[in-house]
Order: sequence, then structure tokens, then C-alpha cells
Amino acid sequence: MSRQVAPISATGDKSRGLHYTASVAALSGEGAVAGEPKEYESTIRERLGSLAYGQDYWWVVEPGVNLSAISADLVEKMQSVGLPWLDIHRDLSHVAAALRDSPSLKSFSVSWLAGDKAEAIRRLQAAITSRPAAKERFSAWAVKNGIAL
Repeated sequence: MSRQVAPISATGDKSRGLHYTASVAALSGEGAVAGEPKEYESTIRERLGSLAYGQDYWWVVEPGVNLSAISADLVEKMQSVGLPWLDIHRDLSHVAAALRDSPSLKSFSVSWLAGDKAEAIRRLQAAITSRPAAKERFSAWAVKNGIAL
């Protein structure tokens, strides 16, 4: 299986890493994003504090706090963990792994695009089972992509 690398557009505030993959959005039936994607349009997302500290972490900005120290910490964390996280998720197999347990169109779309069609079908079937209200939408995706359920 060849390694699939996706073009990305990353955006967000200093505390959130966002990853948007146009090919995943298109295959999952989302419209094209004009400009930079919104947080909720991201293919995957992770908070910088969670990446850096292993738990949700918020930098406190209030009167009297040393903003230079906070800024330096944010820059260091973005360089040491944020940017590498974005870079590794350019590889669709890593995006697929991150969405492994998500019963969503994006989850099986990224598996499909990464070349793991059997995993995409497994995820699709699991999503239909766990989200019966979305069965029609998921089944339409399957038909569109030549999958017999």
C-alpha cells in the first residue's frame, strides 16, 4: 500500500490544532470550504494543551500575569508538539488512525482514501449499527462508492 499524503489547511487559535483535508471532506459529501476552514469543519482536531501536557490545559491570561512567559511557552509548545502533530497528520493513514473509533462519514472516507477499503467498509457497517438514524445517509455513501451492503 502506498503512503497517501494529503494537502492540508491548518488554522485555529493558539490552543487548538486543526487539520482539514479537502479530499476527505469531498468524499464524505461536504461542500468546498471557502477560505480557511472553521474549527467544526476540521477533519480532526486536538488541543495544544492536550498534546503538550497529556490533558486539557488552558493558559490563563489575566491582569498581572507574565504575558511574555505565556507567549514563549505557547511558541515552544507549538514548535515542539503542535507543528509535528499537524505534519504527521498529512499522512492519511495517521488521520484514519485518529478517526478509528468515530462512527462518521469522515472516518470511513479517510480509510477509503488511505487505501484500506476493507477497514472503510468495517467502519461503515459499525457506524450503521451504532447510529441507526444515519443509516440512510451512510448507505447512500456506500452506493455512491460502489459498496454493496
